[in-house]
Amino acid sequence: MTNKMMTRAEAIENFVRNHMTGDDLATVIEYMNSYDCSFADCEYILMDEFDEILKDESPMAVARAIYKGIFDPNDDYFKVVYDGEGMVLFSAEWEEVVEDAESRIDDIVDHLVNHYSGDTGFNELDDMVLADDDALFDEHFEEVEQSELPHTA
Repeated sequence: MTNKMMTRAEAIENFVRNHMTGDDLATVIEYMNSYDCSFADCEYILMDEFDEILKDESPMAVARAIYKGIFDPNDDYFKVVYDGEGMVLFSAEWEEVVEDAESRIDDIVDHLVNHYSGDTGFNELDDMVLADDDALFDEHFEEVEQSELPHTA
């Protein structure tokens, strides 16, 4: 039995900040976007899917979006952002995708703790995200049943 207990929120924050890599964070963002589009502004798509994703856009709209953004067709990924005046296109290599995810760690933690109820791509994190708000976790991120807690008089 352990003495170190964490609330659900503490466990999620600790796990995300101290046990996930930038690659992991990018994966979590991908899962959250597929569930609720919560991080749509940082959803990167493989460049191989460019034609399919933008097939309904006019060539001029695509040209303007490339001009307004930072875009290199030789990069491996791209994202579409809407800025109020239309579409903007950005491209990136995997390292930039990871950096973008890492820069949003506070938003990721907040969303997982307060708003999200879907899969994350990581079973251990899923267990914490889907647990009741009053759940407690040990230092191994395993939920502690109320019956396992010491009784205080």
